[in-house]
Amino acid sequence: MKSGDLIKMIRLSRSILMKFLLLSFLSVSSAFAGEITSVFNGKDLSNWTHDIPEHDGKADAEPAFLVKDGVLVTTGKPLGHLITKESFENYTLTLEYRYPEKAGNCGVLIHSTTERFLRKVFPRSIEVQLMSGKAGDFIPIGEDLTGPRGVSKPDAIGKKKNTYRKKLVEGAEKKPGDWNTMIIHCQGDTIVVLVNGTLMNVGTKSSVTKGKIALQSEGVPVEFRKVEVAKRGK
Repeated sequence: MKSGDLIKMIRLSRSILMKFLLLSFLSVSSAFAGEITSVFNGKDLSNWTHDIPEHDGKADAEPAFLVKDGVLVTTGKPLGHLITKESFENYTLTLEYRYPEKAGNCGVLIHSTTERFLRKVFPRSIEVQLMSGKAGDFIPIGEDLTGPRGVSKPDAIGKKKNTYRKKLVEGAEKKPGDWNTMIIHCQGDTIVVLVNGTLMNVGTKSSVTKGKIALQSEGVPVEFRKVEVAKRGK
């Protein structure tokens, strides 16, 4: 067998394994489905707190996050985060989001703990990228996990730096103006991400398994019409 054929077979085997793991994970998780919480109520941001470093000491600063016509809007400027008041563990997070004007950068940070941990802005967490073309990538911030394209590095935990776990496939995102659905399953130390029904990433051996959820303001406007959490059993 040629080396090229062997590599293809290995990649195919990994793909089949990942799909099997996903189906098994979803099957187990569905058995423990519990209370569903709409973290964004469509009216206000009463379930959230703001952390915008540039707003410190400014009582009249323009909001980086607001509600308009029933949609949660991140304006993109200045850089900062909207953070849930509640912490979550063993849950499924469903987001419906879009870039209304142009492609850009944003992220949802799960298992968030210490605020302003990195560069005095980013909370300690595991970021699931929403950046156009990269939705589904993992960026552990002060934490770490094993992904299909990167193994866990315990020495990275607690350090003020990023690691990266690239997604499995390309092309699942929709163009600016259209709505995307991202589903993030968190069960124990495992994290599974789907975008528009496509398996994007699987992380295991996460160094953190619970915390708050944060949305980013990071350059361009992004809209969210659903931010929903389905809590699960252990």
